[in-house]
Amino acid sequence: MFDYRNSTPEVTSQKSIHVTQADIDNMRHNFANTWQRLPTEQELSRLIEEKVRDEITYQEALNLGLDNDDLYIKRRLRMKLESIYIDLAANDAPSIQAQQDYLKRHQKAFYIEGQLSFSQVFFSPSHNIEALNQLSSTVLTTLNQAGSELNIDELGDATLLDRRQSMMSLVTLRNQFGQAFADEVDRLEPGKWFGPVRSLYGYHLVRVEQKIPGYLPTLEEVKVSVEQGLISERRQQLLDAEYQLLRDQYSVVIDSPAPAPSTSQGAAR
Repeated sequence: MFDYRNSTPEVTSQKSIHVTQADIDNMRHNFANTWQRLPTEQELSRLIEEKVRDEITYQEALNLGLDNDDLYIKRRLRMKLESIYIDLAANDAPSIQAQQDYLKRHQKAFYIEGQLSFSQVFFSPSHNIEALNQLSSTVLTTLNQAGSELNIDELGDATLLDRRQSMMSLVTLRNQFGQAFADEVDRLEPGKWFGPVRSLYGYHLVRVEQKIPGYLPTLEEVKVSVEQGLISERRQQLLDAEYQLLRDQYSVVIDSPAPAPSTSQGAAR
C-alpha cells in the first residue's frame, strides 16, 4: 500500500495557522446556540484546538492532492461558492408587478383544477357491444324517468367502485378512471344521466351531481408561493450569469464521446 508519509521528513519552512478573534467569537456563538450557555475555558480551548486540527489536516490533504477527482468535494465546494454568490445578491422583496408577471408566466403551475362529484352505474366490458347498448339504453331511460328515487346500487353489474363518487379533482379523476373518461365527464351538465362512458374499468352511466370549475387564483391567494418562486428564479438567473462569466475565462476542451457499446456487446461481456 502506498504510504503518503515520508520515513525521513524533509525540513520545511514553518507553516502558519491563524485562529482569529472572529473565529473564536463564532465558536462561542455556535456553542451557545447548541447548549444555551457559553463554553467554559476548557471547552473553548478544545474547540480552538479542533479548529486548528481541521485547518492543518485540510491543508495537508490539499498538499497531497486528495481533493483531485473527488466528485463529492467538488460538489460541496461548488455549493459553497454558489451560496456566496447568492448572499451577495440583493435580497429586496419582489415588487407586486414582478409577482404578477411571474404568476402570469407560470399559470399552469398555479392553476387550481376543477372538482366534481358524480354517481355511476357500471357495466362490465365482457358484454358484447350490441347487448351493452341495449342494456345501458334501457337503464338510462329508467334512471332519467325515475330521477333520484331509484336505488342505483341494484343496477348494472357488480363492481368494487363506489357508486357515488364524492368531490374529486380532475387530476384524481384522470388517474383513477383514465383521460378519456375524465374529459367526457367534465363536459357533462349536472343533474342528468348520460352514457355509456368508457373508463379503464368498463362502461358507466354517469350523472354529475356537483361541479366546481377550475380557475387561476389571484396573487393574494398564492402570494407566498409566488414570492418564493420568484426569488428562487432570480437566484438561479444570478448563478447562471456568474457561472457564464467564470466559464468565459476558461478554455474548455471536451473530447468527443466514444460510441456507446451496443446492447448485444454489453451482454456478451
